[in-house]
Amino acid sequence: MTFKSSFFRYMNAMVVSEIGAKLIDLGGVECRCRESVGGYVRSMRSLARWSMRDGEVGEYFNYIIIGEVRYTDPSGAVRDGLVCLSPCLCDAIRRLVSEEPELARYLAIAVTPLRRVYDLTRREDLLELRALAVNICRAAGHEAVLSRDVIADFAKHYIMRRAGEDEAFRSKVVDWLMHGRSAPYGLITGFLEHLRRLGVKISEKSARYGIYHLFLTSRTELLNALGVRVKGRDVKVHCPDPESVISLLRELDLIGVNEAWRHLEALCGLSGREAEALLRFVRGSEEFRELVRARLREGVGVDELRRLISENQAP
Repeated sequence: MTFKSSFFRYMNAMVVSEIGAKLIDLGGVECRCRESVGGYVRSMRSLARWSMRDGEVGEYFNYIIIGEVRYTDPSGAVRDGLVCLSPCLCDAIRRLVSEEPELARYLAIAVTPLRRVYDLTRREDLLELRALAVNICRAAGHEAVLSRDVIADFAKHYIMRRAGEDEAFRSKVVDWLMHGRSAPYGLITGFLEHLRRLGVKISEKSARYGIYHLFLTSRTELLNALGVRVKGRDVKVHCPDPESVISLLRELDLIGVNEAWRHLEALCGLSGREAEALLRFVRGSEEFRELVRARLREGVGVDELRRLISENQAP
């Protein structure tokens, strides 16, 4: 429920407890506030206490940007919700609602809603809203950090859209996903340019790792979406160093789409330094390479790989 703001002519206000009840997390987009969230919380708490004593709802002298969304809850039902996009203030509202739910009923804040409702069950809407959240965060002078899963999501959307428009590109992507050869020429730079057009700026390394993460965890899904049926399956793991893991799979001749997934849990359990060490040893000795390949095909776990690394490092 909204009502006319006391401070802003063209804005409505909402009670903070009602905002908190409808807030959902976009996931994977962190805005690192450079201001004191605690300071906002203290001032909100103070105003709310005065309002509670007077038996009325007081309005906080500030405003937030909100996005109205539709999303699927854990039960599968589609519900209406809100996404808060104002750095620092959003964090303060979450804290107040969590720590002082009764006080949050006596505080309101002006809201500026985005022009349209975003349907988060549609990948395009979710990515568009995430890009907007990054832009708002950086425009306010804060640091926006995207998780590797979110970067991979952007990469997936980019690859599928471009593959639908360019048959030659689609063929190169299918070859890359099937056989694990080098990524198509220009894929990473094209993806970076796509993100920059959306206002999302990340480093080349982050873009590369996002695409390699996609390769390791979503090959079967992508190939099926591109019309190629394969027998492999996707294993959702987080690799500290996906580049080294892909290089290891190539060196060990285990990169094929029907086999690589079997070894991801063991290889991705290694730290970045351990994966680099194993890769160095595999490249330096054919005998060691054959041993590691054989042990992986036997189904060994990460502890056995660490033992092999340790033994090979011993003088």
